[in-house]
Amino acid sequence: MTSKRYKSLPKDTKKLKADSIDKLISLVKKNCTSKFDESIDINFQINVKQKKGEVNLRSMVNLPGGTGKKIKVAVVCEDAKLDEAKNAAADIVGSDDLIEKISSGKINFDKLISTPAMMVKL
Repeated sequence: MTSKRYKSLPKDTKKLKADSIDKLISLVKKNCTSKFDESIDINFQINVKQKKGEVNLRSMVNLPGGTGKKIKVAVVCEDAKLDEAKNAAADIVGSDDLIEKISSGKINFDKLISTPAMMVKL
């Protein structure tokens, strides 16, 4: 049983053939009928024979909206380099006072970056 919406689509879009991604995306956007943001599932068929373990396909894709999680970065550095760390978009910047907050557990961060001179104090 097919829906009314599926029946109202043009016949050429029901079974899309392999074509350039730009053409396919524009065709799908043109036939968008819902009132919300639709998602598109894309399947790739890669003809790689996996008989030997030497042939692997690995890749990374940067999503346009990001992964959704913002990583909170803390930087422990000398007082002279505090401004440089702030300009590098660090969320939390400090020296000895930041080390005390970290050891007491009063501060929350995901990644910690330290200068070599401050590593001794950590």
